Amino acid sequence: MEIDKKRIATLGLGHIGNILFGKVIDWGVDPLITFLAFGYIGGAKGFAVTWIALCTVSFIACYATLKFYDWSKTDWLGIEAVKTLKELEGSRFKRMIAKIIQCGDTFAVIGLSILFDPFIVLVYMRHGANKYDGLTKRDWTIFLLSILISNGWQTILMYGGLTGIKELWKMMIL
Repeated sequence: MEIDKKRIATLGLGHIGNILFGKVIDWGVDPLITFLAFGYIGGAKGFAVTWIALCTVSFIACYATLKFYDWSKTDWLGIEAVKTLKELEGSRFKRMIAKIIQCGDTFAVIGLSILFDPFIVLVYMRHGANKYDGLTKRDWTIFLLSILISNGWQTILMYGGLTGIKELWKMMIL
């Protein structure tokens, strides 16, 4: 088996770029939005504003990344290679792996949305491997649902963390 150095470089750069882009949003933009909404609005209204704002930022960032991904027609994250496992035919073992991966799209969307950003969830859940042809109605549903789940989870964590810090600070001062 020959090592494809170009493929390894593409995957490496793709992962590094995606991680760096994600970190700027996850560790810079999102906490700033949460902190401002928590500090100036607070309560359930602040939570809702934070969730909506994070969803908006996520939509713009993920959609732009998707457009670039489809334009480049390059699997720079290795997701298409993983998707080909869903479509395996041949031996009994390969068909068994394909069946396991195909089960439970609903659970996959929820679980992946908590662990990864909506762009990765969408690209993984799109039908067909190595098809860079935009979004179907099903894809839009998955994309928007993933944005709501992912950012709802992140809002709960960040807003809950700030609430905890605020309460701890109050206890320490009194």
